[in-house]
Amino acid sequence: MSEWKETQIKYFGRVITGYTPATSDRELWNGEVPFYTPADFKEDVYCSVTERKLNEVALSNDRIVQENSLMVTCIASIGKIALAKRRGISNQQINTIIFNDNFDPKYCYYLIKENINELIKLAGITAVPIVNKTEFEKIYLRHHSDLTEQRQIARILSTSDSVIEKTQVAIAKYKAIKQGMLHDLFTRGVKSEKVKVKSENGDIVEKLVWKLRPKYEDAPELYKAGKLGIMPKEWDELLINDCIDPIMSNVDKHIYENEIKILLCNYMDVYNNRYMTKGISFSDGSVNASEMQRFSLKSQDVIITKDSETPDDIAVPTVLIEKVENLICGYHLCILRSKDLSKLNGEYLMLQLQIQEINSQFAIRANGSTRYGLTIDAIENVSLRIPKDINEQLGIVKRIKTIDDKLKSEQNYLQKLQAIKQGLMGDLLSGRKRVNVDVNEDIDTNGNNVIS
Repeated sequence: MSEWKETQIKYFGRVITGYTPATSDRELWNGEVPFYTPADFKEDVYCSVTERKLNEVALSNDRIVQENSLMVTCIASIGKIALAKRRGISNQQINTIIFNDNFDPKYCYYLIKENINELIKLAGITAVPIVNKTEFEKIYLRHHSDLTEQRQIARILSTSDSVIEKTQVAIAKYKAIKQGMLHDLFTRGVKSEKVKVKSENGDIVEKLVWKLRPKYEDAPELYKAGKLGIMPKEWDELLINDCIDPIMSNVDKHIYENEIKILLCNYMDVYNNRYMTKGISFSDGSVNASEMQRFSLKSQDVIITKDSETPDDIAVPTVLIEKVENLICGYHLCILRSKDLSKLNGEYLMLQLQIQEINSQFAIRANGSTRYGLTIDAIENVSLRIPKDINEQLGIVKRIKTIDDKLKSEQNYLQKLQAIKQGLMGDLLSGRKRVNVDVNEDIDTNGNNVIS
């Protein structure tokens, strides 16, 4: 079994504090040498891109950040860390460890990241939190002394990071696809079309599918002009008041003994969820009989946030897609209930409220200075685009749900991966579990076959 040690950071290698070369000296700046600042540190292990750059002439001192050095922010934004991809210079907020041969840089990146709270506590609560070089060097870290084992731990955690990064890229891709799809679907809509497909038993059958209309440029005869711009001829442009009953809630979080006990849909339930189901952990509350009747939520009700700290973050929508018994709409929210679900589907409405052309109308109508709110009149006079055919609305919903399901699957997978990585870091960097040191062994993101 490898030996574990408690070692001060100053024995990990040479520690240097950054500085900012004279900005008035033009010969020093606008070259190709990285000038590292905390703003350049993202979630990546390595910092490879910096906003500002220096010329080679700036590298004429003993405070050069070497390649694979570990940079740690020790002033203001305490605890941001990254390995240097290339040699350069950091600003004075950063202490950098230039490692000796006994330490693997990537292993130390994960080790310090796992113990970053110790650094934050050391900074204390001051106007500008700071950990100076001397205090930084005195910090003790418990670590593997065996370099091969350090490298294997770093390899396992890097593999986990790689899978997480790929999943994040997939999520970003699906979000971009969804935004493009929302724009197309709510400006062009879909038309039903019968296509022939092969069934499971091999028979050729007709199937009804919904396809995007041609672009306006390709088929202008399919469109007409409205206040919100060009839209399909089969659509209506209506005010919310024409097709929806807005209901402002005033139910607070207090629970009274003499009232009816209910489940309460709160502001953050709406803000954090586009679809509301029985699976959400609603809080307990109480209402009187009148509030029970007026603010009970029904399936296909859309709820929006009617108050916000900024006007561009108001009218965030959700839709209740299944009946939840005794669920009541809470304070700072407004129910948008379709007057006729055979003419306006709740899910369609919720999705339309997310697009810029519609949502920006709420921002314009929000009033306030430090906090913004929507009146019932402001909500009622927002314009919507509504396909006359309810089946077209449902076709649009189905198209977007397909991408939403993929996005949710990737987000759930990301959460799982992040939990796995946290567990691995806790186990491997504390010594609760050991790694096999065969460097040719394949690594499983679950930690299988590499730890014991």
